[in-house]
Amino acid sequence: MFRRLIPALLTVCVPFLAAGSPVEEEELDPKLGEKLLRLSKSAQEKYRQKEHAKAIDDLDAMLSLAPKAEMFDDLRMQVHFYLAVNYARLNREKDAILNLEKAVENGLVQRESLDNTEDFASIRKSRAFAALGDKMKKVAADKEKERIEKLNKFDFALETIDGKPISRKDFAGKVLVVDIWGTWCPPCRMEIPHLVELQKKYGPKGLQIVGLTSEKNPDAKENTRVVRRFRDDFKINYPLALISGDFTIRIPGFNAFPTTLFFARDGTFKTMEVGYKDLAALEKIIQPLLSER
Repeated sequence: MFRRLIPALLTVCVPFLAAGSPVEEEELDPKLGEKLLRLSKSAQEKYRQKEHAKAIDDLDAMLSLAPKAEMFDDLRMQVHFYLAVNYARLNREKDAILNLEKAVENGLVQRESLDNTEDFASIRKSRAFAALGDKMKKVAADKEKERIEKLNKFDFALETIDGKPISRKDFAGKVLVVDIWGTWCPPCRMEIPHLVELQKKYGPKGLQIVGLTSEKNPDAKENTRVVRRFRDDFKINYPLALISGDFTIRIPGFNAFPTTLFFARDGTFKTMEVGYKDLAALEKIIQPLLSER
């Protein structure tokens, strides 16, 4: 049942927000993450013990804590899905269907999630359950179209950590890779040497990497000093610029660090990768883009 209610922190760093905070990135709140994880484990245990009503209480509590930011859509989707599982076990069809519909609205688009879940046996023959498949297709198509449109328009006009202006238009005609990361994020740091190698190897062929760095210190000058030291230690050979929390909110689907965006030479968005990727995986994405006219 509970595959994952909190994204794994081995390959990504998730910026949990303080409950009730405005929709922008805040200081990482370990207490909120710990509480969500504790409720997730409690709900899982109660499901196993067939205490479905109590599991529902834990899941409802998770929903009340989950920030409203778009980056938490995946968490809300999963919670609604598991609420539906427990309601189905209690033969409460209307509540189960309602939560499945909310799960779809928050991003559930895999039909097999419905077909392969034994817990839905009691509601599988209902018309409302059957209609979820069509709703999934429509929501998936609408969300993907909106996401691509926004990412094609993705732009930035910033200042590098050396005080030089930098914007997306500066790299017209190049394959652009935008790495959104932070020095505090272990998977981000692991990936940096690969990006340095890629810039060195493919820069002459038209590749340009840009690092957009999100730091936690409220002192902007200190953040600049930290990133400069990191750049020098890792011999980073591409421009770096600091970003604020509201910058990531504008990126559709952003929910973790590192997030890397890839753009073709004509400026069209190609793909988004979330989490650590090794050198071979990154080259597999970049090489075809460099070959395009």
